This record gives sequence, structure tokens and C-alpha cells, in this order.
Amino acid sequence: MTRLLFLLLSVFTIRAQAYTISYIPEGKDNPTGMAVISPSSTEIKAVIIFLHGIGERGDGSVAALEKLAKWGGMLNLYNAVDYFGIRIIAPQTSDEFQHNEINNAIDYAIKTGADPDAIHVVANSLGGFGFAREADKDANLPKRLASIIMIVMGPGAGSFTAQNIAASKTPVWFFTSGDDTKNGTSPDVTRNLFAAVTAAGGNAWLTEFANAGHAALGVVSGAFYTREGEPGAWKMPPAKGTNPTHSMYHFILNNRRGFPPKSPTDNHASQ
Repeated sequence: MTRLLFLLLSVFTIRAQAYTISYIPEGKDNPTGMAVISPSSTEIKAVIIFLHGIGERGDGSVAALEKLAKWGGMLNLYNAVDYFGIRIIAPQTSDEFQHNEINNAIDYAIKTGADPDAIHVVANSLGGFGFAREADKDANLPKRLASIIMIVMGPGAGSFTAQNIAASKTPVWFFTSGDDTKNGTSPDVTRNLFAAVTAAGGNAWLTEFANAGHAALGVVSGAFYTREGEPGAWKMPPAKGTNPTHSMYHFILNNRRGFPPKSPTDNHASQ
């Protein structure tokens, strides 16, 4: 009975129309609190480790995780969960993703049945800053991933960030906005890391919007239906740099760890 009560208290689940949200609070056996969004009716084809921004930091409690899960920046992601068969695991940091939260989330994904060759990172703002710093310290981190997507990242790249990402050969797609200058970020941060990864021989692409501001995540995550006849949402708007023919979800499903990288302009395998 005690164990049953613990399980009931430690995992809080909300049923939704096309997905299930579970809150896994921080605890002794779980050093990173996580919100987990899973398809309700489709096979899981890929896992996104979503790294949030500064406004969604918290202590990993159920209340803090609920705030993260209901943050508007994540809502567009949910629309793609059931449609594409993508599970989202969102670890919550109280600081700056520097205490192994990213590796912990990857470990959790694998422990709970994820294909280790189909785990991807989508890092927004502070999340991009945190991923850059962790990749600088841990050359193995980028190698664990099938693709990396970094959106309006903050400054944080270290001396080995670009080198370690490039050496992993993991495809990385950068997004920024020319007018993102009011949140402690600058498009030059993203431009510079993209250039450094490319110069080091990595597989990198850059898409830059003119006026998405610091809300580029909403533009990127909301643009997921690009094929004729698919319902809802919108196509990726025109942007400087890489002009993708498909969305980040197609990019994710196109890439697997250990396979030749696919670009944002490669047709999705199912098309």
C-alpha cells in the first residue's frame, strides 16, 4: 500500500485529447524533475528532450512542472505529439542546465523504452545556453543525440562547444531572429556558433527570421504541416539562410544517430 501511494503521489497524469502529460517530480531516485508528454494513440517514433528558457525554471516539484508544461511556448509542440508520434521529455532546471540534467533526461528516455538512436534535443534560449555549456564540458553529449535544434540561444558556448558538436557529426539546426536583442541574447551568438560548428566540419544549418524576436520557438514549433492536404497550422515562413522545405519535426524524423545526416531541405522519408 505504501509503495502504491508513493507511485500515485510521484507521477501525476493528465489525460488530453491527443496526448498524455505526466509529471515526474524531483526526488532521491530522480535527480531531475520532468514533464513528459506522450502520444495517446500513436507509436512513439522519436523523443525530444526539450530544454526550456529562463522563465520556466523551477524546483522540479509537481507545481513547478505543471507551470512548465502549460507554458505557452510549449503548446505548439503538443500539436505534433500524436500526429508524428513524438514523445517530449522536458527536464526542469532551477539554474542553468549545468548539473547533468540533460544526460539524466536522456538516461530516463532510454530507461523508459526510447530508441537510443532516435533521441533529439530542442533547446530554447536558456536551454541553448545550457546545452552549449554542457557540450563544451562533455564531448559525449552530442554523440548521444540523433539531432540538435537550438533556438534563440543565449551566450554560453565554451572553447570546445563547436568542436565537440562538429566531431559528433550530429546534425544541428540553428534558429535565430535578427531583432532578438532585448532578452540578454543576440542573433550573433547563434550566428557565431553556427559558423564555428561549420568551420570545424560539422553538419549545421542556420535559419534566421527578420522579426520573430525572442518568440521564435512559437514560429518554429507551430510550422509543422507542410504537405498538401494536411490539417491545421502553417508552413515555415521565409527566412534568411536555410530555407527549409519541411519543418523541424520532419527534420527530427529524418535523422537517426549513426546514419548519414539529413538537412532541413531533404524530403521526409515518408514522402
